[in-house]
Amino acid sequence: MRRKLFTNTTVTLDLDAYRRFCTQQGSWTGGEHRVHILRWYLLMLLTGEFHPTPSGAASHFAWNCTEFRFRAPATLRAFLHEQAQSTLTHHRIHEPVTWEPPADPALGVPVPDEAQVIRANDGHHRQVAHDQTPI
Repeated sequence: MRRKLFTNTTVTLDLDAYRRFCTQQGSWTGGEHRVHILRWYLLMLLTGEFHPTPSGAASHFAWNCTEFRFRAPATLRAFLHEQAQSTLTHHRIHEPVTWEPPADPALGVPVPDEAQVIRANDGHHRQVAHDQTPI
């Protein structure tokens, strides 16, 4: 649902909150170009997908977006993460902005040890060699 709901044209950045953030950080808000980059990054957070540059964007827009992805200050990334979470809440989507699988193995799911994997692979290789079945 998230991927269909949010697009280049539907994602909005709270410009008042952005101005307050910049004032608190003592940084310049930038121009319209920077706001477009922030909206593009917000769209990536909301959908979990890389998006092409919007139609009509300047030729250097894609390069600036890539630079932003890798060099944006942590405080600005946190601000955009908060914006994404606020947007999800506004749309009554009760999911985290990003998701990582649990660090612990799934409970109750047997995981073969190394010896079992080696025996299983060895048996498979012997069967293939015995059958001499062309692949």
